[in-house]
Amino acid sequence: MINCDKPTGYIYPLLPKTGLANMLFVWGRAEVASIIHKMPVIAPQWIKIFRFGPWRRREKDKRYYFHDFVNDKYIGGIKRLILLAFSKRLPEEFLFDPLHHRKCPSVFIFEGFKEYFEPLLLHGDFLHARLLEIANPRIVESVNSCTEKFMGVHVRRGDFKCVNQVVPTEWYANTCRKIRKHFGLQLKIKIFTDAQRNELGPLLELPDSEVVDGNTAIHDLLMLAKSRVIIGTSLSTFSLWASFLGKCLTFWPPVSPGVYGYGLHTNQHVMTDWDGNYNLEDRIDVPVRVRYDLRQQI
Repeated sequence: MINCDKPTGYIYPLLPKTGLANMLFVWGRAEVASIIHKMPVIAPQWIKIFRFGPWRRREKDKRYYFHDFVNDKYIGGIKRLILLAFSKRLPEEFLFDPLHHRKCPSVFIFEGFKEYFEPLLLHGDFLHARLLEIANPRIVESVNSCTEKFMGVHVRRGDFKCVNQVVPTEWYANTCRKIRKHFGLQLKIKIFTDAQRNELGPLLELPDSEVVDGNTAIHDLLMLAKSRVIIGTSLSTFSLWASFLGKCLTFWPPVSPGVYGYGLHTNQHVMTDWDGNYNLEDRIDVPVRVRYDLRQQI
C-alpha cells in the first residue's frame, strides 16, 4: 500500500468474474493509477465463488484463486469494508477532475477492460514486480527457484473448444521444431495447458518436453513469463500477459493474433504459417509504441 498521510481518494479494482488474465487488466490500471495519483489501493476481491462455467466445461482450473494472493499490501479488513460501504463512489475517469475529490476522499472504481494493454504499455516492469509482491510467497519462491532456460508453450483448450478457437497441437510442435533448428539450441520445452494429455501427443513426442502440471494460474503465468521464447495461443489474454510481463519473443499461429485487438503494441510478436515457418524480420504489423531489446532474448 502506498503511504499517504491524507489521501485525496482511494482506488478500488472491481475485478470481473473472468479468468486471471482478464482480471489483470482492471488490476493493472488500478496499480498504475495509484502511483500516478498517489492514492492507496483497496484490496481487490480475487475470489469469485459462483463460477459454473469451468465446472460445466470440466476445466482443470476452476478459477477460484484461493491463497494465490496476499492482500497485506493493500487496504483491507474493517477499513476496507467501511470505505466500500460508506464512501462516495466515482468511476475511474473522474480521477482526472480534481473537483471530484478535493473536499472529501472518494473511492474511484476501476472496472471493465477499457483499452486492454494500451494504458499499461509503459509499466510492464512495475506490474511484473508488483505481481511478485502480492503473489503468495510460496508461489514466488517456486518461480524464482527455476533457473533453467526453456521455451514456454501455452496450449489453450477448455472454453476455447466451445467457441471453435482451438489451435491444432501439430502447429505448436512444428513451431517448436523450427525454433530449435533456427537458433541451434535444444531449449527445454515446458507446456502450460488446460488440455488433457491425450490432446498433446505431437508436443509430448518432442525431446525434452514436459507438461507443467498441478500449479495455480498465477504460478503458471509468472513461470511462462520467464520463458526465453513463448509459443502462444491466439486470442488468449493469458499468452499475451506472459509475453508482456516477460518481454518475450512470442510466436503466434496465423489466425487473428490477439495483439491486434488487445493493444499490445510492441515489437516482440512473430506470426508463423501452419507449418511453423516464420521470418524474424517479418513482425506482426501493429503500430509499435514500446520497443524491447530482443537481441539477447534467446
